[in-house]
Amino acid sequence: MKNINSKTIAYLLFTVIAVSLLVSWYPLLFPSAHLSFKLNRDQIEQLAEQSLAEWGYSPGENEIVTELRVRKGLLRYISKYFTDYDSVEYYMSHNLPAYYWSIMWTANDNASVDSNAILNTGFPGWVKRVGLNLNQSGEEISFWIEAYEDSILASTSQETAKSIADSLILVKYGSHTEFLRIKQQTRDTRTDYSVIYSIGEIAKLPVNIEIDLIGDQVGRYEYVYENIADDGSFMNRMFSVLLLFLAISGAFIYIFIKKLRDDELSLKSALPLGILMFVSVLSEFLLQPQTIDTGRMVGGLILGPLFSGFICVIVVSCADAITRDAWNGKMFSFDLAANRKLFNPFTGSSVLRGIALGIIFAGFSILLFKITRSFTFIDFVPYSSDIRDLNSHSPFLFRISKIITETLWIQFVFVLFLSSFFARFLAKKRWIVLIVAIFWALRSNPNDIVASPTWFIALFYYISGLYFVIIFMKYDFLTSLTTFFVYLLTFEALRMFHFEHMAFVLSGSVFLLILFIMATSSLIGIRNDLSKDDLVQYTPKHVKRILDRERLKRELEIAKRVQLNFLPRSHPHIKNLEIASICYPAEEVGGDYYDFIEYNDNKLGIVIGDVSGKGISAAFYMTLTKGFIRSLTRTLYSPKKVLTEINSLFYENVERSHFISMIYGVFDLDKYTFSFARAGHNPLIFKSNYETRTICPPGLALGLDKGPVFEKIIAEETITLSKGDVLVLYTDGFSEAMDKDHHEFSESMLEEIVQTNHDATAKELLDFINVKVKAFTKSTPQHDDMTMLVFKLT
Repeated sequence: MKNINSKTIAYLLFTVIAVSLLVSWYPLLFPSAHLSFKLNRDQIEQLAEQSLAEWGYSPGENEIVTELRVRKGLLRYISKYFTDYDSVEYYMSHNLPAYYWSIMWTANDNASVDSNAILNTGFPGWVKRVGLNLNQSGEEISFWIEAYEDSILASTSQETAKSIADSLILVKYGSHTEFLRIKQQTRDTRTDYSVIYSIGEIAKLPVNIEIDLIGDQVGRYEYVYENIADDGSFMNRMFSVLLLFLAISGAFIYIFIKKLRDDELSLKSALPLGILMFVSVLSEFLLQPQTIDTGRMVGGLILGPLFSGFICVIVVSCADAITRDAWNGKMFSFDLAANRKLFNPFTGSSVLRGIALGIIFAGFSILLFKITRSFTFIDFVPYSSDIRDLNSHSPFLFRISKIITETLWIQFVFVLFLSSFFARFLAKKRWIVLIVAIFWALRSNPNDIVASPTWFIALFYYISGLYFVIIFMKYDFLTSLTTFFVYLLTFEALRMFHFEHMAFVLSGSVFLLILFIMATSSLIGIRNDLSKDDLVQYTPKHVKRILDRERLKRELEIAKRVQLNFLPRSHPHIKNLEIASICYPAEEVGGDYYDFIEYNDNKLGIVIGDVSGKGISAAFYMTLTKGFIRSLTRTLYSPKKVLTEINSLFYENVERSHFISMIYGVFDLDKYTFSFARAGHNPLIFKSNYETRTICPPGLALGLDKGPVFEKIIAEETITLSKGDVLVLYTDGFSEAMDKDHHEFSESMLEEIVQTNHDATAKELLDFINVKVKAFTKSTPQHDDMTMLVFKLT
């Protein structure tokens, strides 16, 4: 990274191209680029006071609220039918004021209903509020009055109302109007009228003037643009977003409970981002002009930010925990940045790469918009009509808070969490990328940059999802996070620079300054080194726990493979003897064991055992016992002697807290006998042509006694066999299998199954027992190792 290579040159080249595209085509695509601030707020208020005086009112000491507002329908009409830069700017500033200033005065005192009373506020007693709307050039486009509901004003006739309206039209607009209609509304204390005139078309758009009369007073004068409506797809799209939210919430709840139970969740490490979310949401609220509303203040100051911060902690901790399982290496540079280790080659490379990729995607988006706009209309009105920052006390702080909030939500939910969640089920990265991109496309809502057409929304956001998830897969999370942040920051910087007002140009400059500081810090970091001690030091504690668990999991998988290799891979081929076997450990490894020892073509030794306990220790002792058995059976034949010698060896080498139950026996098919000894193991089930019974010769488990007592108690028994006889050996995992009510399957049920399936082969009988046990336990977790051997004479 210290040397300029071909990849670095490519990044620089594409970044330069992206910047040129953004600068050239941004004002041609987004109507907000034509919003003018040549008149500041103070100048607008001065012009509004002059207009108010012409209506015969004085602002007095009334409370004044000045806001920039937008007509979305009119903005959509302009952006759809005008593509020439100068035409758009002219019409928006004068004849089609999509953006306009709203100035409202509210009376400070409770008014009387006397129409003749003039309060010290300068308003008549019946007036509650007075408002004016001015276009960007400061020209009046509407005037309105809000009267108290119970105010008493002199009612007038319809003819007189029209005469008053005609006189006002003549003064305000001249004689080039056409009367259309008059509407009447009768109230308890007065009669109100609405008189509507047509002034023709402006840019092929029919325009009317509406004049409202409150009693005998003018209550409203406004330009009304016909056939202008907002986009109606809001509810449909919000419904799909709601379904997506519910689906992702379900996945979050599942992961949160699971990881919290496994102690793999670090809420503490997610707390700084939760605080950042809290501050960002709180800033958005505080920076907007506020009205005195207790409920809104409580919700905006307390519930909204606190809830957002709390949810952010949950989201970040869940996404982080599940990512450590899928690909922990993707979080390394982010961990360094989170621990304020910023000046290092890992963080520096990720951030610098993210800056370039963010600007490149912004340029690609503009290119895609421009190409598509050449043959169809793309609606950017929701993005262009979001002017809350322009009314805020600090446009920069308001917008940077929005960027931070959106970056945290989108990156941790869609990139980090969903990618890692689907990695649990999909092995190939390309399928993960494709599926997450679909979720990304579904997340779009009417407040995003593109509002229509629907097919383009799906295409654009699907491409966006592909882009950011591929960056995450190819590089790391910090790169993806930086890319998205810079992508949003680039659009906001461009937007601010087009407003031609020093305050907004300064805000745009601060956005660029942030990019410059990020790039400079990254370049410094790339030239620094990071020691191995630093690598370990900045690994989060909960990550170390996860890594330890993963290491233990890998070791258990190795132990499982080793133990499976100790079990017979195939059944010996003994004439006239069918053999079936099964072994299910309760955990990754278990303490159950079985084996076959072939003496000759007609003699077969068999062993089945169960170590007390489960897991690695049980598996270790069973492996040790296998070694004893294999060694002793080379020289000993008698089952009683074999178990007696194993007991001595086990007692000498194993601590007293462990013991083994075992059966060792030998088939002699020359004599058609089965001789066996039982060291405290479950009874053997024997089915002959006459009956089904359990055989349980005396015996003590291995390891409980040094030798004398064991040798005295243990007995060897021989069974005479005939065609069709069945022998079933098993561990207590089968007989003690439990259902949800803790009822055991029992030995008697095993004996009954063997009795009623006398015609089955050894394999069929084993399968049938297995099915019956699973049907009995259903979803109850397996609590013990389960091993069974079935032999049938044919």
